[in-house]
Amino acid sequence: MHRPEHHEPFGFLGIDSQEEEIMNEMREELPGPAKKPWYESLNLEEIDNIITTKMKETAENVIIIGYCLRQIDENKLYLQEGHNTVARYAEEKYGMGPAAVSKYIKCNIRFSKNGFSMELDDRYIGFGKSQIQELLSLNSEQLEQA
Repeated sequence: MHRPEHHEPFGFLGIDSQEEEIMNEMREELPGPAKKPWYESLNLEEIDNIITTKMKETAENVIIIGYCLRQIDENKLYLQEGHNTVARYAEEKYGMGPAAVSKYIKCNIRFSKNGFSMELDDRYIGFGKSQIQELLSLNSEQLEQA
C-alpha cells in the first residue's frame, strides 16, 4: 500500500502546486479554536454602543411591526389565509398572542409619525422598547409630561 508523502495536504496524491496553494488558503479561512469571534474582544464603549443601537432598533421595530399588523387588519389581509381576525392570523403565522398584537398596534397608533406610519415619531427617538410600552399606559396629559 502506497502512503502519501507528508507534504501533501489531506493525504491526496497528485495535486499540483496551484491546487495545494488554494487548499492552504482554504485551510487558513477555516474557523479554529485559536480564532475568537469578533464579539468576544469588545471593549465597554463598543458594548454600550451595541446595546444602545439595538434598544433603539427594537423601539423602531415595534412601530414597524405595529404598522404591518394594522395593514393586515385594516385591509383584512388575514382573510387570504383563511383567518377571521388579525390576532388569529398573527398567532398562527408569528406565534404572537392577541395581547401582543394589540400592544403593537396601539404603539403604532400612539408613537408613529402621524399616527400611521413605519417611522417612530421624533419625540420618542432614543426610547427603548420597554420605555415605549410603558408610555402606552399613560394618558395624553401624562404622556406630555414624560
